[in-house]
Formats: sequence, structure tokens, C-alpha cells
Amino acid sequence: MQRLIGLLLVACLAGGVSSCATQGSASKSQSPLPAARQQLVTDLSQCTKTFGYDPNNLTGMAENQLAPREIEWRQCGYDAVRRYARSQPTLTGLYDQLINEDITMTNAVQAGTITRSQRRQRIEALISELKSAEERQVQVTAIKQEEQMERVRQVVEGMRGLR
Repeated sequence: MQRLIGLLLVACLAGGVSSCATQGSASKSQSPLPAARQQLVTDLSQCTKTFGYDPNNLTGMAENQLAPREIEWRQCGYDAVRRYARSQPTLTGLYDQLINEDITMTNAVQAGTITRSQRRQRIEALISELKSAEERQVQVTAIKQEEQMERVRQVVEGMRGLR
């Protein structure tokens, strides 16, 4: 399913929001991110069911043309990504950039001025940036949680002296 997310953002925002794939177990249990990721996968699957377009299963399409219902699928995918981006407010700008560039490049594919492969390449690069940014954010959150736990431990230890 993460590959489907991937192909949202590479072949229809389709490529790899599996960009949002790994994080430590400590932060998983305390973060809304895993649930948001699963919702993104579910939303993208629903887009595929609704519009009958599957970016993972394209055959016989010219490199410089759009598939039937692709634009509708992409709009649905953009909405799904925007909802997901709400779980990552500090990264909203990168998600907006991903969507805006995908829209621009999709128009260029439709006009025949770039190919699907060229669009896919650029989207994959943006997804890679997003993945790195999310991983950094997860690490920062984990460090902050550890620092908070250490402060709590220090308070508890200090209060034990009051006995």
C-alpha cells in the first residue's frame, strides 16, 4: 500500500509517499503520524476505486498523454495529501510544493511538452526530500520526548527527598 502512496505522488502525485515510511516505535505510539499515514493510504485507494484510475497499473498509455480520469484521480489525491499534510504542519510548504509542481507538470504532460517519466522523476525527488524532512522531524520529536522524560525523572527524584 505504501507503494500506492508512492505512485500517487509519482504517477499521479504518484511515486512514493512511502516517503513517510519509517519511524521509531517510541514515537509511533505517541504520534498521530501512523494513523495519518494509514488514512492517506485508505484515501488514495478510495480515489482509485472512485475514478477507476490506478497509477500502478498503466499500460498502453503514451508518455505524453494523460489516462482517462487521471485528472480527477489526481485532484482526489491532492485532497488526500493535503489532509495528510495537516498531521505535519511544519512540512506543509513541501507538500504544497509537491502538489503545485505535480499540477504544473501534469498540465505539461497533457500539452505534450514533457513525458510521464520526466514528471515521475521530479516527483520522486520531491518525495525523497519529504521523506528526509519527516524522518528529521520524527528524530527531533523523539529527542524532545526523551528530554521531557528526563525532566520528569529529575522532579520525581527531587520529590523523593521530601519524605
